[in-house]
Amino acid sequence: MPTYNSAKFVKKAIESILLQTFQDFELLIVDDCSTDHTLGIVQTMRHEKIRLFHTPHNLGAAGARNLGMAEARGRYIGFLDADDYAYPQRLEEQVGFLEQNPDIDLLGTWTEVANENDEIMSYFKLNFSSEEIPMRLLFQNCFALSSVMMRNKFTAVVFDGQYAPAEDYEYWTRLAKKARFAIIPSILTRYLEHSQGISKVKQDRMRQNVRQIITKQLNDLGIIPNEKEYELHQQIAHFEFC
Repeated sequence: MPTYNSAKFVKKAIESILLQTFQDFELLIVDDCSTDHTLGIVQTMRHEKIRLFHTPHNLGAAGARNLGMAEARGRYIGFLDADDYAYPQRLEEQVGFLEQNPDIDLLGTWTEVANENDEIMSYFKLNFSSEEIPMRLLFQNCFALSSVMMRNKFTAVVFDGQYAPAEDYEYWTRLAKKARFAIIPSILTRYLEHSQGISKVKQDRMRQNVRQIITKQLNDLGIIPNEKEYELHQQIAHFEFC
């Protein structure tokens, strides 16, 4: 869990992990030089399962996650942003699935999207098979980051901050070349959409970097799209044919 100026939300995020039905875990919190009360809140939540780390300087979410992955000791790595929430059975269901399906390396779940008043606004429900996901990544991000759990053998593959705030999408596209993915069709996580959220604040950069990620995948297939072809690709991605 990377944290940066997350004082308003971090306590609830941490509690959602500490209250999991599956209790054989460690919670690594990486504070990325917060300038608000985030660090103080985390420090008051003393718990034997929490390991708190500090970045030497502000690394961004990608760098903070990379630090956490490097320090992780568990068989699996799960992600949760400091303003999101995991339902109590999340870890149990994901660990159980990965234990029963050794051919799956990375596992996402369905996610609900809520506002700051805890009102459900929408759902992120993609029902793609493991065979479909690599192809679908050519068009869209198939995973809500805070829903993902993966095997720790991939921790050497790191997030690339130059694609922020879409670095998770770019990460999946690289990992898809060597790993097999799946999605549990159950709502096990909640994504909080708020005005200070990174995807809201940096919408233009998000669009630019998503375009780079998609174009890079197409280039790897020998496809060099021009402007019109990229627009057509996006229409196909969003089923805009009229």
